[in-house]
Order: sequence, then C-alpha cells, then structure tokens
Amino acid sequence: MNETDDLMTEVQELTWAMIDEEATDGDVERLEKLLLDNDEARQVYVTCVQMHVDLQFLLGGKRVPLPKLPRKSAQQRKPAKARNPLPLVDMPSMCGDVPMVNGFLP
Repeated sequence: MNETDDLMTEVQELTWAMIDEEATDGDVERLEKLLLDNDEARQVYVTCVQMHVDLQFLLGGKRVPLPKLPRKSAQQRKPAKARNPLPLVDMPSMCGDVPMVNGFLP
C-alpha cells in the first residue's frame, strides 16, 4: 500500500468511528484536518456516510441524521477556477428550408 491508500484507510476508519459514536475528540480533529486538506478524503467520507444512510434507510426504515462535514473557512478555500464559456458558433440548418432563430428551430 502507498501513502495515499494509508491515508484513505485512515479516513474510512475515522469516519466509521464517528458514525458509530466511538471517535475520540482527537479522532474527530484528525478527521476534520484530513477532510479540509484533501479532496479524495472528502470523497471517501461522503461515500462512507452515504453507505451508512442507505443501509439505515433500507434496513431500518427510519431517517438518520447525517454527521456534520467540516467546512473550510474563506481563508482555507482554494480560489475557484475560472471557466471559459463555450464560443457561440453559427450552425448550418439541418432542416432544409426551415429558418433557425438564434441557432434553434422556431
């Protein structure tokens, strides 16, 4: 196993301990740090919590409150990547003589 696998295993173990209400304060702090620092850790956390909720719903038929996911403060967040809009292009009409309006059929 490599370091990333070890880290994801730790996230799973800490998440299950928190769900089972067996996590210590130190465990919760460690989990929060891992979740704030790593996108893959957040995905593992969400997968575990979703599995827990799905099983509770399917087997227990009752609603289960979700554990709270630590949120990044404004200073800790990475700036959002700028998205370039797709260019507008004129497409030839594929409907013969029917005129198109702003690229759409009327």
